[in-house]
Amino acid sequence: YLPVRVIKEPIPVESLALSAEDNSNTIGLTESKYLNVEIYPDNASYKNYDYKIDKIVKPDGTVYQGDLYLYAYIDNGELFTTEDIAIGSQIYITAETLPNNIIETTVQSNILIIEVTRIGITEIIFSDPYRRGDINLGETLSLSVRVYPENATINILRDSPITVSLNDDSIATLE
Repeated sequence: YLPVRVIKEPIPVESLALSAEDNSNTIGLTESKYLNVEIYPDNASYKNYDYKIDKIVKPDGTVYQGDLYLYAYIDNGELFTTEDIAIGSQIYITAETLPNNIIETTVQSNILIIEVTRIGITEIIFSDPYRRGDINLGETLSLSVRVYPENATINILRDSPITVSLNDDSIATLE
């Protein structure tokens, strides 16, 4: 018999492919989006990686300075934006393998660019506090307005007035 010693060499990661789980490259204010990393080859020995926001570019082309966590951050593979990031900003994200005591070289993914966009209004609901649904002649009724979705940009920034008008001013007036 001839003694044979088998040594398994670690299989290094060759590449990382970073994408948004929903395949969209946009996100709204105070929204979140899951990120996805595909590791090649599938049988790599050490698959540990971490996400990084490399930079955030403002709509005017300048780069946010200081703590980027004030504008966007990644937690457990989920990208979050805050209300302090400007609409039109672009978030540059990468993933990178973590070095270990066996394989010290790291591999970086493609750069994923997510743009911050406005979240539009899908519904406006007027309601009265008593939920009557009608009003008597000469009576005054206060209405409340709710804009949906609740994370619509107008609700977060309060940057646009809501103008209410009537089709027929002869049946009611607005104050």
